[in-house]
Amino acid sequence: MNILTNNFTKAFSVVLLLVALISCASNGVRDKDYTPELYLELPADKYNSTNGGIVTDDGTLIFVVPNINNIYFAQQGIEPLPAFISGYKDGNFFSWYDFSEEDLHPDTGIVYPIDAILGSDGNLYVADIQAFSSPENKGRILRINIDDDWNAIDLDVVVEGLVAPDGLEWYEDTLFVTDANVAPNTGDPFRSALYSFTLEQMSEGVVTVEPFKVDNPGTYVVASYESSGRFTFGADGIAADDEGNLYVGIAEDGLVYKVVLDENGKAVSNELFAQSEEIFTTDGIVFDPIDRVFYVLDIMGNGLFMMDLEGNLTLMHKNGDTDGANGELDQPTGLILNGDELIIANSDLAWFTDQSVNTTVDEPYTFSVVKLR
Repeated sequence: MNILTNNFTKAFSVVLLLVALISCASNGVRDKDYTPELYLELPADKYNSTNGGIVTDDGTLIFVVPNINNIYFAQQGIEPLPAFISGYKDGNFFSWYDFSEEDLHPDTGIVYPIDAILGSDGNLYVADIQAFSSPENKGRILRINIDDDWNAIDLDVVVEGLVAPDGLEWYEDTLFVTDANVAPNTGDPFRSALYSFTLEQMSEGVVTVEPFKVDNPGTYVVASYESSGRFTFGADGIAADDEGNLYVGIAEDGLVYKVVLDENGKAVSNELFAQSEEIFTTDGIVFDPIDRVFYVLDIMGNGLFMMDLEGNLTLMHKNGDTDGANGELDQPTGLILNGDELIIANSDLAWFTDQSVNTTVDEPYTFSVVKLR
């Protein structure tokens, strides 16, 4: 082989390698082990289920503790654990916010914080799902007001009249909320919806949402969805990309929809974006602005997926029935992107449906972590 041919061969090999790397990057696929590791084991005397939250600038993890497994343990005569907002830093768990009697829903006497997100005003917004305590329109959005040192000051109810508010996403000055079950008494097909509330609207007093109607969804509805009713949980996880498009997971059918908004925050399209035979149920979704991909949880299948901007879903990790002691996914629900790592809340809600891979509510209650880069 002469020098010219040899150099051409080398150059051609480099080109092929670059094409392969570009192809892998564009499809959101990387040659990396995404096996989850144990991040936190929660004290069982205070925690029996968790979900979403945030990481503050000083590295404090703040997350919701609905303790929804109280419903399961009540059948065994075990006293319920109170819901609260937890903090964790430097190996120490602490209560960041305890709900007072005045904070509880006046009709149900309960609060179920299921997700939390930092608002554009610097305060923490919390979805109070309430559907576990009442089938009526009791769901709320709560605002916990925060001082400059990340201390919780007090709580305001900013939205009421939802049924099962679940996922939260903030884009600019608008809060987007998924309601997983907007019309529980309307039968087939099962219905859920995406709502939006501006900071200005919530600053003027409590926003009251009128009950959802198919022929008149209401002022704050951005989009609505029909699904199978397989386990009565529709619109759930939600994330926005860096251009303001929204991605909504329909939990019970394992689907992701893309919602494109106009300049007034109204949906100009709401179309099926991603589906895969590998994903059973979509739950938490988060956008990674560095790699410009999404991470999507499969709560009932103990799975974690990567979703690119073309709607391709790639399995990152999946495990079978487990107690999560070694960091395995144990009915994962909440996703918190923290730099180059993905913190995953495991809810362990095996009682919720018999269609789950998990069969038993068991200790330990955990957070997993996946190293992304």
